[in-house]
Amino acid sequence: MTCWGCSSAEARQQSCWENQLSTSMVDAKLKFHQHGESFVRVDSHLRVEVPLEEWSLARKLTLSKDSADYRVAMHCLLRGPDNTQHNAEWRTHDPAVTETGNKVTVEYDSFAWIKNYQPIQLGPWLIERLRDDTWTVRLRSPTLRKAHWRQVEVDTGGLRFSDLSQRASSSDADTLMWTDWPPGRIAFEIDLPWRRYWLLSYGNSFWGQLGIAAWWVCASALIVLAARRAQRASSTTPATAPDPPRPGGASGPKATPGPKAASGPKAASGPGRASGAAAVSGRGGNPGPHTASGPDGNPGPDTASAPDTASTPNAAFGPGRASGPGDDDNPATAVVQWALVSAAVALMVILLFAQKPPHPQWGIPLSIAAGLTLLLVARPWYGGPHRTARGHTSEPPADFADRRRRQARAVVGTAAAVAVLGLFVVPAHRLFGLPESLVSERGVGFPGQVGYALMGLATVWLWLAAMVAWAWRFAREGALLPDSWTRAWDTSPARCVTAVSVLLGVVAGSLLWCARWTSENQWKRVTWLTDPDPVKHRAHTSGVMANFAFTDLTWIFSYSWILTVVALCALLHFRVMTQRTKRRHASLGPEGPDLLLTATVFALTAGLEGAGFAGSQAQFSFWLVLNICSLFAVLAVGRRWSVLSRLGDDLCAKRLKNKKRHAELLLKSREYRHLNQQLHLLDQGRATTPTREEVESQLAALRTWLVSGCSGQMPPAHISVLDTALAFGPEGHWWANAVRAARWAFCFGIPASIALPYLDVKESWNLIQLTFEPTAIPQLVATVITYQLAWAGAGFTLGALWRLLPGHHSPARAWSLTFSYAVPAGLTVLLSLFTDVNFRNLLLYSLIMLTILTLTSIWMDTFTLREDRQYWPSRFALLLSVYQLRGVSTHVAWIVAQVAAAVAIFHTLAGS
Repeated sequence: MTCWGCSSAEARQQSCWENQLSTSMVDAKLKFHQHGESFVRVDSHLRVEVPLEEWSLARKLTLSKDSADYRVAMHCLLRGPDNTQHNAEWRTHDPAVTETGNKVTVEYDSFAWIKNYQPIQLGPWLIERLRDDTWTVRLRSPTLRKAHWRQVEVDTGGLRFSDLSQRASSSDADTLMWTDWPPGRIAFEIDLPWRRYWLLSYGNSFWGQLGIAAWWVCASALIVLAARRAQRASSTTPATAPDPPRPGGASGPKATPGPKAASGPKAASGPGRASGAAAVSGRGGNPGPHTASGPDGNPGPDTASAPDTASTPNAAFGPGRASGPGDDDNPATAVVQWALVSAAVALMVILLFAQKPPHPQWGIPLSIAAGLTLLLVARPWYGGPHRTARGHTSEPPADFADRRRRQARAVVGTAAAVAVLGLFVVPAHRLFGLPESLVSERGVGFPGQVGYALMGLATVWLWLAAMVAWAWRFAREGALLPDSWTRAWDTSPARCVTAVSVLLGVVAGSLLWCARWTSENQWKRVTWLTDPDPVKHRAHTSGVMANFAFTDLTWIFSYSWILTVVALCALLHFRVMTQRTKRRHASLGPEGPDLLLTATVFALTAGLEGAGFAGSQAQFSFWLVLNICSLFAVLAVGRRWSVLSRLGDDLCAKRLKNKKRHAELLLKSREYRHLNQQLHLLDQGRATTPTREEVESQLAALRTWLVSGCSGQMPPAHISVLDTALAFGPEGHWWANAVRAARWAFCFGIPASIALPYLDVKESWNLIQLTFEPTAIPQLVATVITYQLAWAGAGFTLGALWRLLPGHHSPARAWSLTFSYAVPAGLTVLLSLFTDVNFRNLLLYSLIMLTILTLTSIWMDTFTLREDRQYWPSRFALLLSVYQLRGVSTHVAWIVAQVAAAVAIFHTLAGS
């Protein structure tokens, strides 16, 4: 017998004793799945009964699956002389081998996806594209062609088919069956439905990649629009007078005049860019008095004008650039820069890398240069105006320019060293045993793989560092970072850069390990029953190492939208801190550019995560715009029905203009709840004092107090002081409400962020991908993070729009926000029904978001009345007190119904 490992097909055919298999019994089944899937899935089941005494290799089938004799026997039974790699064939488990009596039964299950136009060898079946949407399926089994094929069944799953053999024993609308018919004569054609064929052709065409690029262009255009509107609003906002005296009769400190503008010419700003410190300068360019706001939205104790850029005494950092905080320190400028740079890089990544990896000889230097450029353009050493501990703009420290120089040297030096290390392999390719083209058809040895690893790790590290640099700049300019972080960066930049570099190196190394580990699994899968050729294995490993950077760069950049969210939040916070309005009372919510920024954050977090369930990525741009328009529509309709809007602007001016007035409102709401509790006890005969007339008189006095705040305008009868307090929210400013709601939504969403990925991993195909796709495990981690961002983004929007959303009850505000998301989701469900794609995951996601927002809204109420927590044994008891007149059972029943519906859908998906 010829030994295992022979490459001669003729020798293998002789060694398999094909003639001895003529008495074997074979059954085969092929099943197509088209409903609820984006692509057509094909399942193959092969059952072979081999007599023990008649086939020489039969007993070897019962040996250990790791033994060479087992692989020889299984290869002969299933492949015969075929020694090619079946790349499209997947298995969930090895063939099941059972020995009963005088025979051995082998059951072999495999599946494949029709995702491209390449031929598919699936078990004994060969599936090839004939023309357009027509595919030919033939039964081919070299070793078993003389066996007795008892029954061959095909379930087309509703696909149109044509029997080429004209010998089917039976057929109906969905099945074909051949009985006692040789395999070589069994063939048929199938036609893919237009929905599946369109996805197949679109995904494999240039237009499919262009559709994804359109999403980046659309998102970048929207970001630029929001940032430019915010920047224009900041540059044209007139300076206001100092704040009025603070409650209690004490006057706040007067504003000090800022430094006069220098007589010399100022540096020209970019087109459309506000000159100087745009958020703190007057309309004419001279610094006016600046009224800083504390985190709760009430005026802070300090009012100081910002320094003019041109008059900053620090030396210039770099040619033509002021060292002090100026226009480049405005988050709007950085956001616009990021939008334009990310769109350009996205086009490069998608159009150059998506179809196939570029040649390493020019692709590696291009990728390293792009990563280094992204990092340097980010300029993480730029921070934003120097701020005091309370967040107010002040003069930069004396060593401001020196700090920036040291930070720039640390960043540029480290990045340059990494880039040089990666590029060193290209001219020194002989040192690593690499050819001049960096690619060898026979693979490379260990030194060459070290060279590939250096190039790949350097490239991935630079791109990760660029993402971190942009995030740091956004967060620092928007004052989103803890003071301890900024102090460490200012005092010890080299130490910070070293720590971050090591951390990014660990991440890049983990990605490289995933690529190597999954490549070995892929090699074992495709060469499962083929000759173990060391040369081909080395070539396969070398190819994976050479293309490691390109594979991971595409994945890394696909999550760069998270940076956009950070940028928009930073710009929003920057505007909140530097905003100067003529209003003397608390703002009801974001307006103008701030509202557009808030809506964009909602669309990029909660909306974009939901778009992942909606099918093709080509509709992401449409989904993004539709989410924003839907939110604006809900606000336009519901703003007039919100509690505070129906009470009028005078109420905010008289009753909510500062912390003292807010505390008075909370005190009135506590009194209101106490009086209603007394009225309830009187109705039940459980109390005699005070009398009902006294209680009603005090309630009438509270009503009079509320009406007097509305300048005599009679508010709706069902709105009480308690409703007013709950509608205002727990904090004095809408930004603080937004941050608090985002934190609670983040916590409430943790179980959902675990359950939803579990549904994906549970599915057999996705579970297999964890061990075969180089970015599958990082993708799982990233999925959990993006779900958490989605819940936090939805909670942030709920808190920001808390005072503007319609609804008498607080949970109704959560329903209103969810409705704005449900409009595009509903249209997607209709589209999914039309294209026959499963939409249950989208429904589950929407329902979970509603539940999380409902819980968040209830927690907002409890925190609004947090001072009353001392009078109640538990937070739930406080809730009962708050909702006793609002039907607490209704709210509980509604939450239970949401959870029950979510659990039912989850159970259905988990069991399918």
